Amino acid sequence: MSRTVLQFGPQHPSGGGLLHMLVTFDGDTVEKVDIDLGFLHRAFEKRAEDRQFFQYIPVTNKIDYVGTIAWEGLWVAAVEKAIGWEPTKRAQYIRVMSLEMQRIISHLLFFGAFGADLGQMTVFLWAFREREPFMNLLEELTGGRLLCNYYRFGGVDSDVPPNFLQKLSSAVDTLEGRLPELEGLCEDNRIFVERTKGIGIIPKQKAMDFQVCGPVLRGSGVSYDVRKNDPYLVYPELKFDVVTEPAGDCFARYRVRVREIYESIKIIKQVIEKIPEGPFNMHPGTPQQRLVKYWMLKIPPKEVFVRYENPKGEGSIYLVTDGGKMAYRAKMKAAAFCNLQILPEICKGVRIADLPALVGSLDLVFGEVDR
Repeated sequence: MSRTVLQFGPQHPSGGGLLHMLVTFDGDTVEKVDIDLGFLHRAFEKRAEDRQFFQYIPVTNKIDYVGTIAWEGLWVAAVEKAIGWEPTKRAQYIRVMSLEMQRIISHLLFFGAFGADLGQMTVFLWAFREREPFMNLLEELTGGRLLCNYYRFGGVDSDVPPNFLQKLSSAVDTLEGRLPELEGLCEDNRIFVERTKGIGIIPKQKAMDFQVCGPVLRGSGVSYDVRKNDPYLVYPELKFDVVTEPAGDCFARYRVRVREIYESIKIIKQVIEKIPEGPFNMHPGTPQQRLVKYWMLKIPPKEVFVRYENPKGEGSIYLVTDGGKMAYRAKMKAAAFCNLQILPEICKGVRIADLPALVGSLDLVFGEVDR
């Protein structure tokens, strides 16, 4: 048969964002995939150099616009490490709580979008139904439904609202009870299973060679999670498991994310039990008084490196300061960009109808990819 080149995206509904691929196929078998990037480039790293440290916090929300608070936490942690500040214990618990809420929100969005990619619209609707209470709670905590701008150097912007922990406890209990129903919708569906099992296999060694991370890496049987391997905040005080699946296919990557929702629920329950009393920020006073302190902040020349386990995988910032009010350089490594690199490799030899499942299983977000 003659070879054909197909334009996939950049506006394809199964692309996960502004993904443009040139797909060469013979019959309906994919031979080669060339990726064309940059449609969502917004110069995030360069913009860190012309904004004061405090001004850059809301910009970080737009890097992973599905898991917004994760990059916010990374930026604040990098600045705190450079200046030598440590957030209060209560603030650390609040941060972990919000980070795990964001992980649940991100994974439920993956759950729904992945189901829709495979024609399972009920999965899409049910997953978004379960996601909504956590979106509402995150908005109640931070004041922002999508773009939170909640973390501050030395703590958080405001304390936990009254009765918030009770509402959150009820929400995680409800989700824990309903999640098996959602799993059944996928795993008891023969079409879903046949379109994901054995498709897009990433062997363990290849996953490490390509430096994929997060659920994609753990879906290939590699037990690596920054929260365990390089702990931060109060994660060492909390009990949870690193979820892995050995198969390395689309189904394994789906299973890792579903099981991680249970682990996030476990973490949130422990936070609700253990969160101590005390200040939510190391700097006393009103928000306006703290704002003045942040506005005047200058950091001596220093180089620091910080990494977090974001919903998509490992995110890291290498921050260089020169004694001024702005970063001299902020190098960011994003999980989605790393995970995208293996896509052409796993697409070889698959049928063209399997491309949506392959792309969806990587859970890409193009704010991270293009930056």
